[in-house]
Amino acid sequence: MRNKIIAPAGLFVAVFLAGLLACDVNDPDRFLRPPIIKNYAPLSPTLTTAIGDTVRFSMAAFDPDDKELEYTFSLDDSLTSRSDHWLYVVHEEGEVNVVGRVTNGFTESKVRWQLSRIRPVNRPPEIVFVEPPDSEITIVVGASIDFSIGAEDPENKPLSYVYTVDGSIAGVSRHFTYHSTFVGLVEIRALVSDGEAFASNTWMLRVAAEPDSVVPARVVVTDLSPGAGVGELDVEWTGVGDDDMEGLPAHYIVRTSGQPITDEHSWNAASDRPGEPDPGQPGTLHNMVISDLPPAELVYVAVRAMDDFGNLSAISAPVGERARGMTVTGMVRDAVTNDPVPGMWVRMISAVDTTESDGLFTLTDLPAGYAHVYFWDGVSHAVLENYFDIIYSPYEIVDGGHIDMWMLPNVDLDSEDYMDFLEFFVEMTRLDGNAADVLGTWELPCQVYVPPLIANNLDYKQIIEQVFLEWEEVIELDVFEFVDEIPETGVYVHYTDNTSTREHYLVMRTDENGVPLQGRITLKNTYDETNLSLMKVIVRHEVGHALGMNHSSDPNHIMVGGRSPIADVPSPDEVLLARAMYRVPRYFILEWFRRD
Repeated sequence: MRNKIIAPAGLFVAVFLAGLLACDVNDPDRFLRPPIIKNYAPLSPTLTTAIGDTVRFSMAAFDPDDKELEYTFSLDDSLTSRSDHWLYVVHEEGEVNVVGRVTNGFTESKVRWQLSRIRPVNRPPEIVFVEPPDSEITIVVGASIDFSIGAEDPENKPLSYVYTVDGSIAGVSRHFTYHSTFVGLVEIRALVSDGEAFASNTWMLRVAAEPDSVVPARVVVTDLSPGAGVGELDVEWTGVGDDDMEGLPAHYIVRTSGQPITDEHSWNAASDRPGEPDPGQPGTLHNMVISDLPPAELVYVAVRAMDDFGNLSAISAPVGERARGMTVTGMVRDAVTNDPVPGMWVRMISAVDTTESDGLFTLTDLPAGYAHVYFWDGVSHAVLENYFDIIYSPYEIVDGGHIDMWMLPNVDLDSEDYMDFLEFFVEMTRLDGNAADVLGTWELPCQVYVPPLIANNLDYKQIIEQVFLEWEEVIELDVFEFVDEIPETGVYVHYTDNTSTREHYLVMRTDENGVPLQGRITLKNTYDETNLSLMKVIVRHEVGHALGMNHSSDPNHIMVGGRSPIADVPSPDEVLLARAMYRVPRYFILEWFRRD
């Protein structure tokens, strides 16, 4: 017999106390029911706040037995509020814990938050607009040009403005007018300050001797294709001159839009794209990668050349292409055997693939956002074949994402009490009173504490641990780790010599989804060699509950409720169930399973 010993793990900061099903093979209907927390705020268990901030904590709960509830909030074990909410004004640095409790006078549920309190950092002003928007501008000598800048301070501090011309102060307001008096390059810079930090914007002003009225030639896009990265397009065009096809333009302007760019109105509504190449000789090819586009969406691109005097080339015919989309891969396995399932259909939006012999699939050219992921076998959702369908939702599409999925097989049951394996699986694993309807299995390995006891010539610890290992062999996974004290997260055994106490399993604590965090099996210590077999049947039944199984209606199942089972060991139906339970991911939403 194995004896795996580890130290108990630390408990997650947000813990909700709940008592669920209590039973033995003779009486399945005992309950321990503390208050149930419906919602709380803030939702995150860890918060970072700055001195001067105000944080509002709140809870809302109900009692399943309609008892009156009392709320309290405490800061590092000091009571701060006797209400269902509390406003905390942060006034010093350091780490603190806030605990919200709700009690019905007998049991309580609680939420814990960990706060990191820091000193606020002064952030520089944020520039919200500049005028002119172009950083390089050409004017004629003797002309004037207006500059303007707008900014906001994150801490709402008053702002001051300074303009410099070639490093010398020339203005101290938000607006500045420059009068050109000589030919050459001039640097105009605007600085915005809150007294501690500053932001700036720079314009390079080219002052020419005379204006230019000849516009650059029309720019023709010769190629537009999806780029190598997500949300990218590769664009290629033929270079032009600043005067038709003569000389070099000042720069190219590349813009994108979700609509065709055909005139000045649609051009002005389009978005500038940075990173255009420096102008080359007219007739040569220019290449650019446009990034940060909506993945897998149709995007129109227009390119225009501009000369030193702001003359723009004419708009070419609209050109559009879909930006590179996202790719998601995954693997599909059988929930009972854990074998890869080939030939399984997988669909997300318009991307469809079938699994290979190794169960792998790839979905490409996906947009950003959330989507349903459909898994089914056969050519139609309407025909139930070897596996029940799954509709996984919502799935957040992330490039490079990977989905592992375990399909519930359409296997035959010995029992006639259930329509099929799907009904059996759902009814045997559904958490009572859990709105999310999630699979409440343990994160493996599950810690188990069985206290030593020698009584009536029986080694209780050895017998009980052997039953746990029997279930582990049924599941064909390393499910349990035996520890030397009651675990904060896991299962422990409690002995009683009270013959009137019914043997049962109680869930002592759950998380916010109703999934067990700690469970207790209560057993009598009055067994001897004459009723050892009965003891093992009872322990097998209660360990089944500890694994996450409800009562079955079939007397041939070890998990039958309200009466003694006919079987001494888990039935073939329950063997399939146990294996599938611990292949299907924890917190899997049972409603995702469908009958095609």
